Formats: sequence, C-alpha cells, structure tokens
Amino acid sequence: DQDACLDGALIRTGEVNPFTNGTSLQGMCVGHVHAIFTLSKHYLSPTHASLKYPLVYVEWFTPF
Repeated sequence: DQDACLDGALIRTGEVNPFTNGTSLQGMCVGHVHAIFTLSKHYLSPTHASLKYPLVYVEWFTPF
C-alpha cells in the first residue's frame, strides 16, 4: 500500500483579488488537488458526451 499524496496547485481562475493585482499571481487561486478522474460515458448527459478532459476534485484554500 502507498500513502495518499495530496498536491497543492496554482489554478488560473481569473478571479479579481486586490492583493495579487499586478503580480504574477493575478487571477490565480491555490487549491489542494485530491483526485484527477474521468467519468464513464454512462454518466454524461448528451450535451457533455464529448467531454475530452479529466475532471479535478479541488479543496480551495483561502485567497491570498
């Protein structure tokens, strides 16, 4: 068995934050990535049947 590994990530959200405006962190948020996964086509609605990218379960941290 392996221990679970949780990774932090800087995620571009485009949200406005006065503390990061004008810096390299502008539009970014920090989150803890818990899982990267895909859904079976059985669970996708017809409008999302062509979903090509994996989904990510993220626990968001408090903004900077």
